[in-house]
Amino acid sequence: MSIAAATLITALRAAFIAWLAVYAAVRGVRAFRGLRSSVSGAGLWLMLSTLLAPSMVLGYRFATSRALAGGWTAELLYSALVLMRIVPLAFVLVWFSPPTATAQSRHSFALMGRTKTHRRWLWQLRGWWGEMATVFCVVFLFAFQEFDLAACMNARSWTVALFDAQAGGLALGESLRLMLWPLAVECAVLGTLVFRASKRGQRIGRELPSDVRGVAPFVLLLVIAELFFLFAGPVVVFGKGLAGLPALLGNFALTREVQNSFVLALVASIAAWLLAGWALEKRVRIAALALPGLLGGLLVSLVLLALFQVPPLHLLRSSPLPLLVALVLMLMPAALFVRHLLACGQRSESAHAATLNGGAQARWLVLKRPALWGGALLFLQAYGDFTANSLLAPPALTSAFSRIFNLMHYGQTSVLSSMLLVTLAAPLLALVAATCIARNFTRRER
Repeated sequence: MSIAAATLITALRAAFIAWLAVYAAVRGVRAFRGLRSSVSGAGLWLMLSTLLAPSMVLGYRFATSRALAGGWTAELLYSALVLMRIVPLAFVLVWFSPPTATAQSRHSFALMGRTKTHRRWLWQLRGWWGEMATVFCVVFLFAFQEFDLAACMNARSWTVALFDAQAGGLALGESLRLMLWPLAVECAVLGTLVFRASKRGQRIGRELPSDVRGVAPFVLLLVIAELFFLFAGPVVVFGKGLAGLPALLGNFALTREVQNSFVLALVASIAAWLLAGWALEKRVRIAALALPGLLGGLLVSLVLLALFQVPPLHLLRSSPLPLLVALVLMLMPAALFVRHLLACGQRSESAHAATLNGGAQARWLVLKRPALWGGALLFLQAYGDFTANSLLAPPALTSAFSRIFNLMHYGQTSVLSSMLLVTLAAPLLALVAATCIARNFTRRER
C-alpha cells in the first residue's frame, strides 16, 4: 500500500473516530455536569486516568488476538480501541471549553422551530461547528497521528508505513518526501485551528440538551468502555507478569532502560513546564510553541533527525539533545494547557484565600498539589513515548518501551509481561513517593 493510500485511509478513519469522540464527549459532559459534584468529579478522574494509561498496554494485550487475522475485524477492533483512547481527550477539552452559545443564539434557535426543517438542520450544523470545531480538529490530529496501537496491531496506517520504511533502511530524504502526504493533511487541520483562533469573537452556537435522563444510557456505555480500556490490558499484564516476576527478578535486565526512560522524561517534563510558564508569563505567541507538538511525534522526530545531520549540528547527533528537543516539543501543547489551567486556578478566590491564610494544608490543596499533578501528567506522557525514543535515542539510551516493543516480535512470555509490569509500576511508585515527600515538607512549613 502506498503512503498516499495509507494517508487517505487513516484520515477517513480519524475523521469518523473524531466525530464519534466529540459527540460522546459533548453528551457526556452535559450529563456529568447535571450530576452531583462527587459523581461528576469521579467521572472526570476516570477520563483523566484513561488519558494517562499507556496505549502500549492495550497494544500488548491485543497484539496476538485471533481477531487480528486480518480483514474488517482487525480494523474495527483497532478503531474501537483508538476511539476509547481518544474520547477522554475530547471529554477533557469539552469540559474546560468556554461556552459559546449566547442567549441571543438560543432564542433565535427556538424561534426557528416554526421554519422549515432543512433550515433548522443547517442552523444546528453551523452551531455545532462553531462550538466544537477546535475540539474536533485537535481530536482528529491525535487520532490521525496514533502510532503505538497501530504498530502493535499492525494496522493500516501511514504512521506504521512511514516508520517501517525508515526503520527498514529507507534513505532519510525519501522518508521526508513520503511524509509530505500526511504533513499536508495536518497542515490543513492546523490551518483550521489557527483560523478558528483568529475568529474567536465571531461565535455562534446552540445549547445542547443537558437532561441527564436522556443521555444516561449513553454515558453508562461510555463509562463501561473506559473501564474496559483501563483494566482489560493491565489485568492481563498483571496476571501474566506475576507469573514471570521471579524469573525476571533473578536476572533483572531492564534496569538501565527504566532509568533511561525515567531521566529523559524527568528532564523533558521540567523543561517543557518551565518553557510553558515563561511563554504564558511573557505573553509570547504560544502557537509557535504548540504547533510543532501537534504535528505528532513521528513527523517531529523525522524533521529533527534530518536537522541534526546538517553541519555543525551533526556533532550533536549521538547526544541525547535531539531526543530531548523532540520530547519537549511533543509536550508543549499539554504543558501550555496545564499551565494555563493552573494560572486560572491561582487567580480564583480559593487560591487567594489560601495565600492570605498562610496555612500549609490550604496551600497544599489549592496551589501545590495541582502543580505536582500537572507536572506528573507531562512526566507520564514523556515516559510512555515510543516514537521519538525509537528514532532519536542514542544506542546507550534505549528506553524501556522501545526494548519491550522489539521483544514483542518474538512472542509474548511471562517474563516479557513482567518487564512491562515493572515498566508501568516504576513511574507510579515514583509519583506516589514524590507526593508523600512534597506533602511532608508542606506540613513542616510554618
